[in-house]
Amino acid sequence: MKKLSSILPILALLIAVAGAFAMKPAPKNNLVLTYYFTGVSGEEFDPTKYDINPPSGGCSGNTLACEVQVPDGYSSIEDYMTWLNQQSNKQVLLDAQVITKRD
Repeated sequence: MKKLSSILPILALLIAVAGAFAMKPAPKNNLVLTYYFTGVSGEEFDPTKYDINPPSGGCSGNTLACEVQVPDGYSSIEDYMTWLNQQSNKQVLLDAQVITKRD
């Protein structure tokens, strides 16, 4: 019995430590906003040329942006385009968010 009483505090400590590491909070799921560019060449930075529905012809090709994901931290395509239009390298930044292209 003496042996058991000396092991119990160590066992309790080990269980507590294991439980602390096992109770990690779940990772946050960032909301990904996807928009579809429906305009023509030269209108890529106009937020009114984006829609939440894909264009009727779909997204296939390699010319114009089609499916664009708004980076985390922006609540809409308008917010993102407002920021993007103030950047000197806005085309590079937009290209990084393009998922698919269309002709």
